[in-house]
Amino acid sequence: MRIFYSTILSLFLPGFLLAQPNKPPQARAEQELQQAQVLHDDGKLEEAIGAYAKAWVTQTRRISVSAPAMEDWMGILWQRNQPKNGIVMGDREAAVDGGARYIKLTGPLKDKMEEGDLAKWMRVEKLVKKYQAELKEEQAEVP
Repeated sequence: MRIFYSTILSLFLPGFLLAQPNKPPQARAEQELQQAQVLHDDGKLEEAIGAYAKAWVTQTRRISVSAPAMEDWMGILWQRNQPKNGIVMGDREAAVDGGARYIKLTGPLKDKMEEGDLAKWMRVEKLVKKYQAELKEEQAEVP
């Protein structure tokens, strides 16, 4: 019966990595990040954006996964640079907004982070500040 449910779920919920249910949560989280990176490397940017977003949303407190996912997600959006469309913010605004929210949400964890995780988190924080400044500059240039 378990095989039946696993098969059915794997057909409808492929993102949950049901093929390896015995993997610890950290390994599954890292696998989600690796899948996003493969999509990115293969040039499947739309899919990579979704996969990175899933990784940082579902693994927010796991900084070793969420920070690199956020950094890459922001980078793709920044480079793609689709403009605002009606009420939907443009890519660059979304990158800044998402990154700033991530930093605000995970900031309280900063004192408890291991050195490697803190370095990853600080790269995101630095990127947010950089993109905020560049976006402000871009917006100032528009009449």
